[in-house]
Amino acid sequence: MRVALLVNPIAGRGRARRLVADYASALRSAGMTVEAVDHQPGATDDLSGHDVATVIGGDGTLNRWLPKLVAARTPVWHVPMGTENLFARSFQHGPTPSRFVRAVREQSWSSIDLGCCGGRLFSIMVSLGPDADVVDAVTTQRRGSIRRLDYARPIATRLVRGLTSSGSVVCDGRTMLDGAIGMLVVANLPAYAARLNPAWEAEPDSGELSVVHLPGHGAIGVALRLLAGIARDPEIVPDRQAIGAKRIEIECVAPPAVQVDGDLLDPSAWEGTRLTISIQPGALRVLTPVD
Repeated sequence: MRVALLVNPIAGRGRARRLVADYASALRSAGMTVEAVDHQPGATDDLSGHDVATVIGGDGTLNRWLPKLVAARTPVWHVPMGTENLFARSFQHGPTPSRFVRAVREQSWSSIDLGCCGGRLFSIMVSLGPDADVVDAVTTQRRGSIRRLDYARPIATRLVRGLTSSGSVVCDGRTMLDGAIGMLVVANLPAYAARLNPAWEAEPDSGELSVVHLPGHGAIGVALRLLAGIARDPEIVPDRQAIGAKRIEIECVAPPAVQVDGDLLDPSAWEGTRLTISIQPGALRVLTPVD
């Protein structure tokens, strides 16, 4: 059994690098061959010779390895070393090497869907609105690993501003929104920062992405709708719109910031004023815990 350890060395303020030794020792004791990759994926990285992979880092680190994992059909385990760790939370992954070893031995895995936004794969979600603006601000001022405190000032600043981005959203050929203002989430998993979960209907093996719009002319109004949605009760947020779709086309006169799995989407992903999001059914293999 050949295992790839894919590590973001600065994740967890350096704890990710130290955890590699624990994982490598546990795996070798179990008779497995280990290869540690201590950098971001590049053109020459190929996982096809590996039976399984574990990503030691945050959701962004996992996102950057998705193309390689999909191409090799290599099952993945996420060791949470980021700010929110939504993927690991969703699949009950964790930092304990023994749980990973048991899952590998049992070859316990399932296939989940992935989304593709402007050519970039994602496992969790894409969003446009105040949260994407916050990610934009945090990315601009980033100096190393990110802490929750780094979000405080951008969030406070965004809450007092009005929302200016508006656009149309077409889902599977049908218009969902036209000239809408607010926050748009296209989710593959029902997971979001601070457990707010605006797209609670999302299921990663449904063959559809969950498209959710929270209207509001100000960030405060959107924030209140997010908080109200914790109960997962549509009656609490009656103006919330949610549908399932395989292909989503977003048209904006002035393309806004977009966050993908917690990272900022490159503006070049827009085709002029249009952004296309689609689903890739069953594209990623995910290890499941054996407890």
